[in-house]
Amino acid sequence: MIRTIKILAIFLLLPLASFSQELIKSELQRRWYAADGSNELILAVQDDFALFQGEIWEITEVDSNALQLSKADGKTEITFQQKGANILLEFDGLSNQVQLEKKVSTSNKPRSTASIAGDFLRMDQVMLQGVIIPKGEMPKTFSVIYNDAFADDQKKFVADVDEKGRFKIIFPLEVPQSIMIRAGEAFTTMISKPGAKQGLIIDEASFSVNGYESWYQVKQLDFMGDLALENEEHRLLNPEFMKIRAYFENDSMVKSLDADAYQAYRLKLMERHQQFYSNYFDSVEVSPIIKDFSFRNTRINAADDMMRYIWLSGMKPGGGPIELAKVSEEYRSKALSLVNNEVEEMMATEYPGFVREIAMSSAQGNRKELMDSYIDKVYEFLKSENFPDSTMSKIEDWKASQVDRNVPNDAMQMNPEITALFKQYSEVLMPLYQEANWEILKKKLGTYNPFLGSSVVAVFIDQNFLSSGLDVPENILADLDHLDLNPAIKKGILEDVADFEILKNKKFVTGVEISESTENILFQIKEKHKGKVVYVDVWATWCGPCISEFSYLKELKSQDLEDVVFVYLCAQSSEEAFTTMVKKFELTGDNYFLNAKQYQIFDKEVEIAGFPTYLLITKEGKLVREGINRPSSGDALVKQLKSFSKQGIDPE
Repeated sequence: MIRTIKILAIFLLLPLASFSQELIKSELQRRWYAADGSNELILAVQDDFALFQGEIWEITEVDSNALQLSKADGKTEITFQQKGANILLEFDGLSNQVQLEKKVSTSNKPRSTASIAGDFLRMDQVMLQGVIIPKGEMPKTFSVIYNDAFADDQKKFVADVDEKGRFKIIFPLEVPQSIMIRAGEAFTTMISKPGAKQGLIIDEASFSVNGYESWYQVKQLDFMGDLALENEEHRLLNPEFMKIRAYFENDSMVKSLDADAYQAYRLKLMERHQQFYSNYFDSVEVSPIIKDFSFRNTRINAADDMMRYIWLSGMKPGGGPIELAKVSEEYRSKALSLVNNEVEEMMATEYPGFVREIAMSSAQGNRKELMDSYIDKVYEFLKSENFPDSTMSKIEDWKASQVDRNVPNDAMQMNPEITALFKQYSEVLMPLYQEANWEILKKKLGTYNPFLGSSVVAVFIDQNFLSSGLDVPENILADLDHLDLNPAIKKGILEDVADFEILKNKKFVTGVEISESTENILFQIKEKHKGKVVYVDVWATWCGPCISEFSYLKELKSQDLEDVVFVYLCAQSSEEAFTTMVKKFELTGDNYFLNAKQYQIFDKEVEIAGFPTYLLITKEGKLVREGINRPSSGDALVKQLKSFSKQGIDPE
């Protein structure tokens, strides 16, 4: 190592002879940035490894002015040359002028030559490697989370962080977009694209400001490789935008304004956001990608907020059923008009969220038509059964009562006899709802631009079938051939269906093994409740949807659920708030509060993409992570729990 220190000292601005041995050693661990104003990280040298070209290399030798690096699939040599006041870093016939600090002024930085034009709907792997400089104890995991435009949920990938702070994560990506990254207290975003090779250094201490004040702080991040210049621009831009984002103001307007007044407010806010970006870009030169990304975000965030208003405005502080807001067709049309018929819209952060809102039946603007159709289908099925006259008479009375029903969200008018029939024939009746929903969606496709309509179909199929462990009906698959869908999106749908058929049993029925470790909370729960079906509710004290679900627990637990136990895991919250809310909402069962370290271990096992999340441990002690219903699903969850309860029972 002493030999390494001596050679690297040559690379500094002063001659080797002018340094003491101690000063030479202190200069070894440095980050070398491009001197052209882009502030791209070119090389970072640690004790015995380096981050270079977006990859982690071992330092194997230093010879004369050359640094020898190696990794599993190759070697490289880096030489440093001092020319006057400049330091040149040379490798593979290329030369980079480098410096030891980022430039404060970037007015003379080079124009970006990065292009993402051919990276949409092109599935490829991203390789992200880097180093975490810990605030205290080294984080155990590094996570990537992003919104998938064609699925009902976020995607999450977790990698280990070693004792030196190094991580390497490889994940699939289909479009250029913003991804969320988390390591310990560090939580931020960066931009990636399919096939990217990127390097990253995170200074965790720069994330020490708590709460929303952290939104306004410039974080200490260094970027290397693909889109490094764009990410450096975004690092400086985003905190400035968050100062005028008006997040809390918008939230209060959702709760206080009627639909038309809220839409007018939100459109004005969009204009304020657009004006901010125009002013910023007039004073700070940024790449075309960042400009495009920013302006698309203003429109699609506004459209998403308008659609979210429909259900967010009906959320009650104490939880319980959500009453959907009734909005006009003009309201919906205006929200839809903000989204263009371009594949590039997919790079906007909230495009996937907007598509999910459209795909939900509550957002289609035909809730009454949907429920009327479903009621007709249920009625026709019940009529076809050979029921006694007394039962048929009650069915006729029920059907007649639907004409003038006065039920929130245009739901069915129910009575005890019909409720009993629904439970008895749920396997037949529930698909009828999805059938009615699909018919409504097909009618609505003409009101969406073609690219958005294709996205909505993909998400609808995932929402209603694949993510719930259900086979896609043959009639829906057949309809895909007759709809005007984007060919790439249609191909993706069919590939997802094929993958589902291969993996569905393991993902939704038998489950996967749980890591046997005393530090793993799921292993502890499994051992405590051997031979039981364990329903695991993962929640946070600040999560509104989590709290809304608690109101359904009393009814759920009143059901005859043999061999089922309930466990609640609270994470990323304050322990004081956790204790208060357990008592307030009478969360009977096993309650666990996970501190930061415990949550990292748990998250590595499960890859939690958001709250609430519902998991299940089978009687055989395996974990089912997907397709577990939430309490508000009512009979669907009861049926699911009873089905798992019947599995694994010794016939003797």
